[in-house]
Amino acid sequence: MRLDVFRALAALAGTLTGAVALTAFAPELRSAGLLPAPADRPELVYTLINVTEELAARRACPLDLEAAKVRVETGLGPGVRPVYSPIADGPDILVHEMTARHENDICRWTAVVHLGGRQSGPHADDPAASLSSLERASRRARPLVETTGR
Repeated sequence: MRLDVFRALAALAGTLTGAVALTAFAPELRSAGLLPAPADRPELVYTLINVTEELAARRACPLDLEAAKVRVETGLGPGVRPVYSPIADGPDILVHEMTARHENDICRWTAVVHLGGRQSGPHADDPAASLSSLERASRRARPLVETTGR
């Protein structure tokens, strides 16, 4: 019984050592051609548009562009390399349309995503997380990105 436990622990230690060595020497192994190069992530150009029509809501709820970009890029995940453009337009551009509502001194955002003539949304903010609608919309846009040939 003890011998089986010892063998299992030895096998586990060997596996862990091999995994650590493979991780540590991966760049050298890639340059030697023993490991394949990591696949390039395709670029995905995206833009954010504030389409809030109500002037009081627009004044009370300015769009924090840096926080919005973080939410979008978090939602898109590691499959693409997101590139923000304030003036991008076209069928290959992931467009996030943001609308703000100002209620009881709280800004509530809603996001709709467009890509290649397809739409996902509307996605509303979580009550305690401003701009969370952007992250949710970006997660839901992943299938749109995959079906447009990216």
